[in-house]
Amino acid sequence: MLWIETPSNPLLNITDLEMVADVANENQLLTIADNTFPSPYFLRPIEYGIDLVLHSTTKYINGHSDVIGGAIVTTTEELADKVHFLLNGMGINAAPFDSWLILRGLKTLPLRMKKHAENAMIIAEFLCDHPKVSEVFYGSHIPSRA
Repeated sequence: MLWIETPSNPLLNITDLEMVADVANENQLLTIADNTFPSPYFLRPIEYGIDLVLHSTTKYINGHSDVIGGAIVTTTEELADKVHFLLNGMGINAAPFDSWLILRGLKTLPLRMKKHAENAMIIAEFLCDHPKVSEVFYGSHIPSRA
């Protein structure tokens, strides 16, 4: 199994998902990506060949800090059946009210993530021009001072 997170927390390193999927396929390994940071709004690792994707529903997806949970997205019915069997056997499925809270937050995810990105860009551009800041790590199109 290859378990990855992109961008990584806390260093924000970017992992080449297609390369990871290729290496895993060549070696008959399962790939799992923790997609908590970008959320499915910004990144869908399955589109790059990843087998299983984990989403924290506690953070961006829920957006209200009032539930703890997660979601697993699979690429095949076989993987879905295995995940369902384990979740059912361990009794860790989400409660109905928690699921409702997550769905409530999911409805505003696109709006919230778009605003997060816009605000982050404004801050990155401000910092780029600030005389006391020597380097900004945000996006490839913002020039950093050398």
